[in-house]
Amino acid sequence: MNNKCIIYLGGSITQSINFEYLKKKKYKIILIDQNPNCYCKKYCDIFLNLSQTKLKEIILSLNKIITRKKYRVVDCFGIAHYSYPAVNLIKTKYINNFKKDYFLMNKDTQKRVLTKYKLTPNFYCLPKKELFKKKRNFYMKKIYNFYKKCNYKMYLKTNGTHQGIGIIKMTKKINESNFKKQFSKQIYENFKFSSKLYFEKEAKGTLLNIDFVKKQNNQVFFLPLIFRDKVILSGKKKYLSVFQYLNNKQSIDKNIYKKLEIIINKQFYNKRALGTIDALVDGDRFNILEISPHFHNVKIHKFLNKKEILDLYINKNSKIKNFFKSKFGGYIFLHEKNRHTDQLYKFVKKYSTKTMIDYIDMKTRESYLKTHAFVNNTFHLIYFKTKTNKQIEKISNYMEKNKDKLYK
Repeated sequence: MNNKCIIYLGGSITQSINFEYLKKKKYKIILIDQNPNCYCKKYCDIFLNLSQTKLKEIILSLNKIITRKKYRVVDCFGIAHYSYPAVNLIKTKYINNFKKDYFLMNKDTQKRVLTKYKLTPNFYCLPKKELFKKKRNFYMKKIYNFYKKCNYKMYLKTNGTHQGIGIIKMTKKINESNFKKQFSKQIYENFKFSSKLYFEKEAKGTLLNIDFVKKQNNQVFFLPLIFRDKVILSGKKKYLSVFQYLNNKQSIDKNIYKKLEIIINKQFYNKRALGTIDALVDGDRFNILEISPHFHNVKIHKFLNKKEILDLYINKNSKIKNFFKSKFGGYIFLHEKNRHTDQLYKFVKKYSTKTMIDYIDMKTRESYLKTHAFVNNTFHLIYFKTKTNKQIEKISNYMEKNKDKLYK
């Protein structure tokens, strides 16, 4: 009997592909979600209707289930930053030789590392709540001095919340007395969101996400960049709205990718890891705001296990919708340029009515690849459309037959 168990924190519809994959592999799934009607509940073997932040309740419930069912926990996943303390606790308790990961869990720890590489805005971290309360005037003076150093433009941030909870924008020049009156109480009240608070100098630029996959053999892959075009910092939920999945033009210098690879390998040497880097890019300036332990690409298992690397019938993105006016079409994920990928391009072009790479028409493929593509093994996409389903079958069969060559 297969008693291998995966514990999953969060069961929204965006995770359904991962759940389907785990079910096919016959893993036992324990799902933890505070929504009793979450979409992925139908995939799990055991459902715990708990908030992901209720650590004691989670461990007590898991102890009973794992002992009774004789499950062997092989992994644990969380879909957001706020679920990561529970993920760490679960892995530490149930997975042998797992060491708690403070790097992804604590933003202030990240920033101390990133500062050494000059990859994050300047910051100032507050002490614990009790000390701040005891010496509030002393620390408010320090905060104001940092505020002046930042040219009166900075943000207060919390250490482990999501959707921008606890962010305070401080970008108007005011004197020290008014600054204390306006922000002293707000700063103290924000300790209810996090045990650690820090101030960050405002950085300008285009906001983007870089999803990465770190394999146990210390190989790091960066997936296509995700550009975000709006930041909303008003209302109860401050969040980043409107995702735009764009191509891999050289928005980021190759040396930045090399630095990121060094950092990820140092923090997760001989370990598997995945995450998202939130950064601001402004010309040559690259500033990381945070690195999160969740992953925007919901098909992570398919990437890591070379499963179903061909996706069909996509009609979501407006640009792609215009491209696929016919019924049949799809896209192929790639990394690394070699003779096998060149053969793939020719094969796809042969059995397609139209093809393009990262929104670039195949006519300009050669010049495009020389200047933009395959930055540090970053994934790329080939889009195609066909007249019939048989042509798609031919492409699919070719991919299946050659995937070991294409995805070494």
